[in-house]
Amino acid sequence: MTCRLRLPFLTLSALLTLSAGCGSPSSVEPAQARGPEGALPSEVERVIQSLSEVSSSIQVNPSPASGETQQRPAVAQGQGVYLVVWEVSSTATGSSPDIVGVRVRASDGALLDSSPLPIATGASSQTEPAVAFDGTHFLVVWAESGGAPSIQGRRVNASDGSLVDSTSFRASISSFPADYDRAYTTPSVACNGTNCLVSWSYAWSPAPGYLFNQLSGTFLRASDVTHLDMWPLSFSYSPSTAARVAFSNGYYMATWVEGSNLKALGINARTRGHSSPVTVSTSADQQVPDVAGQGGEFLVTWLEAGNVWARRVKYNHTLLGSANTQVGTNALAPPSVTVDGADYRVLWNSPRNGVTRALSTRVSALAELAPNAELGLSEASSARGAIAAMDSGRYLAAYATDAATVGPRVSARLVTEGRVHVSPERMADPLVPSTVPHYMPTVGAGNGVYLMAWSHPVSGGGFILQGLRVSASTGQVLDSVPLTINSSSGPNFDPAVAFDGTNFLVVWVSYNSTPTIYGARVRASDGAVLDSTPFRISTLPAGAPSVPHEEPALAFDGTNYLVTWQGYGYDANGAFVSGVYGIRVSSYATLVDSSSFLLAQGGQNSRVAYSDGKYLVTWERNQNIEAARINASTRQVLDSPAISLAASPGNERLPAVAGEGGRFLVTWIGGDDNLWARRVSGLDGALLDSGDISVGPAAVMGPEVTFDGRDYWIGWQGTRGGVRKVLGTRVTALGTLEADSEVALSTVDPATNNGSYPQVRGGIAAAGPGHILSTYLQDDPSISTSLSTFYSSPRFQLVSASLGSALPLVSEARASWAGCDYAIQARRDVVNEPYPYPHQVTLYRLFAQVSADASGTCAAAPTSTALGESETVPVLAIVANGAGVAVGYSEEFSYRWVGSLSSGFVAQLNPSTLGIVRRLELDAGSLPPSCAAGGPGSLSVGQISLTNGSDLVVEGPMGGNTITLSGLGAGVDTSTPCDGSTARATTFTATIPGFLTSPQAPTIVIH
Repeated sequence: MTCRLRLPFLTLSALLTLSAGCGSPSSVEPAQARGPEGALPSEVERVIQSLSEVSSSIQVNPSPASGETQQRPAVAQGQGVYLVVWEVSSTATGSSPDIVGVRVRASDGALLDSSPLPIATGASSQTEPAVAFDGTHFLVVWAESGGAPSIQGRRVNASDGSLVDSTSFRASISSFPADYDRAYTTPSVACNGTNCLVSWSYAWSPAPGYLFNQLSGTFLRASDVTHLDMWPLSFSYSPSTAARVAFSNGYYMATWVEGSNLKALGINARTRGHSSPVTVSTSADQQVPDVAGQGGEFLVTWLEAGNVWARRVKYNHTLLGSANTQVGTNALAPPSVTVDGADYRVLWNSPRNGVTRALSTRVSALAELAPNAELGLSEASSARGAIAAMDSGRYLAAYATDAATVGPRVSARLVTEGRVHVSPERMADPLVPSTVPHYMPTVGAGNGVYLMAWSHPVSGGGFILQGLRVSASTGQVLDSVPLTINSSSGPNFDPAVAFDGTNFLVVWVSYNSTPTIYGARVRASDGAVLDSTPFRISTLPAGAPSVPHEEPALAFDGTNYLVTWQGYGYDANGAFVSGVYGIRVSSYATLVDSSSFLLAQGGQNSRVAYSDGKYLVTWERNQNIEAARINASTRQVLDSPAISLAASPGNERLPAVAGEGGRFLVTWIGGDDNLWARRVSGLDGALLDSGDISVGPAAVMGPEVTFDGRDYWIGWQGTRGGVRKVLGTRVTALGTLEADSEVALSTVDPATNNGSYPQVRGGIAAAGPGHILSTYLQDDPSISTSLSTFYSSPRFQLVSASLGSALPLVSEARASWAGCDYAIQARRDVVNEPYPYPHQVTLYRLFAQVSADASGTCAAAPTSTALGESETVPVLAIVANGAGVAVGYSEEFSYRWVGSLSSGFVAQLNPSTLGIVRRLELDAGSLPPSCAAGGPGSLSVGQISLTNGSDLVVEGPMGGNTITLSGLGAGVDTSTPCDGSTARATTFTATIPGFLTSPQAPTIVIH
């Protein structure tokens, strides 16, 4: 089921979290969404609340010791798990505070550790924990008061919860040889995969009556927690609070309060340099603020006169937006904030109906609040909580509760909002300090693994080809260092990736001499590069001129690959011409064809896809988009002249193609700079649908497209609200776009692609229904600003979309009434049939569904109803008016010794619930002219219509000479009489008066 929410008061990022689901929560507490009183109609508020699923309370230690006190939780996320850490002590034993933690599975909130992990224990007091994820491990830091006071740290393996370090290590460094008379408190930590920044408050008293405070920090190398600084960084010599730190796109941001001035300081993650802080507010409370970041921007949150406020700050200390944003009023503790890949989530505590509750407020990337932004999570104490997000709309909030009989306890709630979730942006190779830009990232998928590939700069000049595997289920990077696919510095550009069921084939252009297409295989299971010496793919006969071959693309047909490129070669007449060429390559890295063949003279920027025995190759030529089908087994070009998809007066360019079920979807940038698409039949090359599909406006980068087993996903970039965005647009298998089809991923820095080799496309691949990886370039301002040049590196984001049934949609019909969209759909399924021998059968499941249209006036809750199934795709029909909704369809099955038989059905549906009010069956019979006993016939519903408001007219083909209509009841069910005619193929018309109100005896005419 798909929910088509079009709510004009929601921002783009808010729509993302709501995007495509209207299922009711299961085993969850009712979500409490709040906003300004009277801001939303109750029915809209109810729909939005139904999209927020809040788990039951997760007790981080289900078996606490007697007298145990739990407080000061902190939480971080990584590789499909959260790590919650907290401070624990016991009044029964008088033990000093210790730091413990537990891993929580992100998918369902299950505790992965049978008992809390003993991270920091001992006679000293270990307090105030903070935690961050470094790409492999969780780094936990805390304040240690025994002996020489310090900030200590220890790492925890995300995969199994083991402690990486046998004992804790000193995370803080000092300007003084001894620290016995000094205090280290309130640490904070953030990591970027290469290093981690730890901050702390530092106080000492050189003489009675004198107290000095300082905010300090240091960098630790993520791989081995080695200190990268000899002396601590100094943020402030007059702080009133401790600092919190966060990382985003090359920069860390630290924030704190001095007097009543809220400060923010950007720190270059590579050079570790910084300038003077910016003042965000001059009237902040003296409570520790918090900060989170995405896309080189940060959201600072703080308390001011007891209210929660927020402001966007750029890495270079620019205050963004015209004013501060008020997040909430009457707060009882400072807020905590995280970013989920789309929006910020602010956790804070405030009274609601006389009870202190932990609240989560969604703040958009532009620091805007939707009226329904606040979500009540649980009763809580007035102490500060912690929050971390796995991806957009999925996060974990940890908080303390007051239990009068047992003392404070730490609990957590897992929150899921919407059905489309986008991970935060991640760097493909965060460990490389190169100051030369990377280029051309792309991606393929297979066996639950994504393989990214890109051009990687090397010292001395040139570009090698590197890759990285990512788990589709967890998002975990599977390679400790990037794979080197081709070590020759070439340079190597324009990689493309496809999968053969076991291995990936990566093809690219090598510029060692004349640009030539090469390839190498990468094993999906372990990342082994199977061809240490890449093999040459594009060839020319002996004696041919040395000419370039560029821009490769490829697809796999189950046996071989077809690789295409643009360049020069010989046509069928022996002429040496430029255009799009192709050659087939086996899974064993050998050429199937002795020479390449010409596909499109004068063509360029080709892409290729495979489905049901045929490839479809598409290209641009003379500013138009064209395509041709290729027989996969014979390599015969089936379309001459080529199929013309877009031939407008403007510059149509940069096509891409994907295929499924014998059909293809081609997408391109039109002459109007908008993105368009069209389906093409693999059977005969015909253009499907009534016209081109409008995918979206304002394209700034060419598309790539993939099929996930259910829908097409187009990866591209466009301008939204004046900002360049990475976009993913979902197109159904029938070539339709739902209201929530466009998903906004990352914001792209305007400086991206301003290097010597502009990137014209990103990459997108699907590992299964609703599981997508998008890769693209992003400018790194930590290098660009320091070198006064443009530096872009490959990034990626994962998309997880739970959009109802995972069965591919193959046919549908729609009708609208009273603000609601009604549909009848056929979805393809494959089932195991044991008789007469084990085999698989394709079934088409039939459903009705309802969702809201753009008017926002639909009174029906989004839902769906199963109608039936058929072994063939039936014609579907639906009508709706003030009297109700009616659907028509057929069910056809094959029977041994008999053949295929089909029956027709019409049903009246309740427009609010889609419950079946009545269903009629129409069956054909074949009687001999003597009217003696005969056999079955076959009948299908072709179309239905309403006359006189509620009279239903049913028409369609049949085979036989009699019809029986049943389902209305005694006295109304009817059969046509035997008229002595011979059974034949013909058509029928059945009219049922009052079908939607009070059905009367039908009339049936066999033509």
